[in-house]
Amino acid sequence: MMDSRHLVIALIALPLLSFFGWWAAGALVGEQPRPVEQGKAYPLVAQSGCRYAGGLCALQNVDVTLALDYLEGSVEVRSSVPLDGVLAAIGPPSDILAPLAMSPADDAGLVWRLVLPGRPGRADHIRLAVHQQGVIWYGETGFAFL
Repeated sequence: MMDSRHLVIALIALPLLSFFGWWAAGALVGEQPRPVEQGKAYPLVAQSGCRYAGGLCALQNVDVTLALDYLEGSVEVRSSVPLDGVLAAIGPPSDILAPLAMSPADDAGLVWRLVLPGRPGRADHIRLAVHQQGVIWYGETGFAFL
């Protein structure tokens, strides 16, 4: 079967051509990243650690990463950039809950805490909205990481 040089060349060229075709299509018609605009809202995506027990949960976008943690009666949010404010709503995903303002735990605005009356259940969700220099970032995840 490998006696035909045409077949060997085709087996080598086909993967290379398909990769370059995929790359060129993405470069020509794919969505290009744009800088954030003041006054707009952007979603944060829950990373895979939020779905499994292990204590590691992060909400992420290209510009902002929020790490969530539960510390003895409080929820802590650690940010990769200084934040101006953080609102959180914690409860069942089907309920409409009023957001609570989190308080800064450091002077830089990188760590924020919210004291809770009890430990959230694994079925509860946390909805976050953070304000950073005129831009709003929002996201939602469950407490399965506890």
